[in-house]
Amino acid sequence: MASQFNVQQIMTRAHQIRREASSQFGCALRDILFAECLRQAWAEARASVRFTVSESFGGYNARRYSKPWGAVISRASDGGFSYTFDGVWWGDANDGGVVEIPNVCPGTVVAFGQRDNRKARGTENNWYVVQNDGSLQYVTRAQARHYL
Repeated sequence: MASQFNVQQIMTRAHQIRREASSQFGCALRDILFAECLRQAWAEARASVRFTVSESFGGYNARRYSKPWGAVISRASDGGFSYTFDGVWWGDANDGGVVEIPNVCPGTVVAFGQRDNRKARGTENNWYVVQNDGSLQYVTRAQARHYL
């Protein structure tokens, strides 16, 4: 699979960030860590790419289960996790459907789930990281901390 990122452009942008920082702070180029500049250039490149990610759900008993949901996960100020419910449900209880979360960039942690109104342990809450090609990779909460 070919990368959609132009590595040469990212390296050029990292050098540009380094030169800008050197002139802004009045210090020598050798004093500016290139790794930090490269990290910022990659972050800029990743933020410019947006995807709509989705998860399918089968039909369900509407009296027992909630509508499926999708959310973007971020760090809360207390160190926990915060859900922003941006997902849109396209479907119905009888036939199932798809939850879509629009406008997410690679590296974003998202969650899809469905509440079981009878038993809490029957509730689904699956976390994923959006990959560079728009696919989803399952992660645990502990693994998700590295992306937030």
